Amino acid sequence: MPPKSILVVDDSPTAVNLIKLYLVNLGYEVAGTADTADQALQLLGQHVPDLVLMDINLGEGMNGIEAADIIMNQYGIPVIYVTSYSDDQTLDSAKRSMPFGFINKPFRDNDLRVNIEIALARSTKERGPGGYISGGHVVQDDNPDLEHSVLSEALDHLVSGVVMLNENLQVFYTNKSANKILSGNSPLRLKDRQLICISSVTRRDIQAYIKEKTSMVFTLNHNSEPLHLLLFPLNAQLSNNINNSTGSILFLFNTVHDSERIEEVVRTMYKLSPTEAKIAARLVFNPYLADISTSLGITYNTARTHLKRIYQKTDTNKLPSLIQKIVTGPAGLLIHSTD
Repeated sequence: MPPKSILVVDDSPTAVNLIKLYLVNLGYEVAGTADTADQALQLLGQHVPDLVLMDINLGEGMNGIEAADIIMNQYGIPVIYVTSYSDDQTLDSAKRSMPFGFINKPFRDNDLRVNIEIALARSTKERGPGGYISGGHVVQDDNPDLEHSVLSEALDHLVSGVVMLNENLQVFYTNKSANKILSGNSPLRLKDRQLICISSVTRRDIQAYIKEKTSMVFTLNHNSEPLHLLLFPLNAQLSNNINNSTGSILFLFNTVHDSERIEEVVRTMYKLSPTEAKIAARLVFNPYLADISTSLGITYNTARTHLKRIYQKTDTNKLPSLIQKIVTGPAGLLIHSTD
């Protein structure tokens, strides 16, 4: 197992060097250092650590407590305060932010070790129980029936990413494509069974859609290319498997593939016309009908008319339900297979 990575945020070079020395000696990886809150948040856009050690007084800009609130609530990363300020007002503000630890300077390496171990253990516990499936394999098998549900090992053959999550953005399933898409510089990332959103607005919106059981299509920038997202609520049976909480499936589309095989399968299985098959096939990789109508050289209204016929022939009535049927229905493995 790789060592836990820790971001150090302190405006004192002496303190930073001492903390880095202690962390390396304790077997941790230093994910980076920052001397301001803004710099720390920028670093989180490049690498998501397991924990943050945060000084409270960081000079100009937001203080460590304000930064910790963002890091813990928007990124889901535990924060430990490491500070020389221990007056009552500072302690009260720190307590209200519910940190995962508080270390007074000067400190010993054992103070650091104990606080880090407790914080990491508490963070894991607060994420709650549940079966998380990564790349078709159950990491924690508290829901043994989940692996045999609609999100089975067959989904590892999908070229589109599949993520199953709840309203707290706790992730219970990812296929191999999702793991690949959500790596590197993606605006969405996976960290310890949690979906991390680089943008707080994106995080808030996804949580709102899940809580409201709303289907939604939206786009994020991914490596200078659009990352299309399709979110729709799980059915009641699968939601009950997610710790009795509201659950949704998030589909990720960031590549364009040859759709000839998809067209053939969809046309044969659902008795679609050639144009209808083209539209249905391209929706698998891009959920925006306007883009598809342009690529096919037809008007948007014509594309909508074709889509209505597709709904009728596939016994669906909305784009999310159509995508769900294509992806998880009998033809799903054939349609999406990358092998």
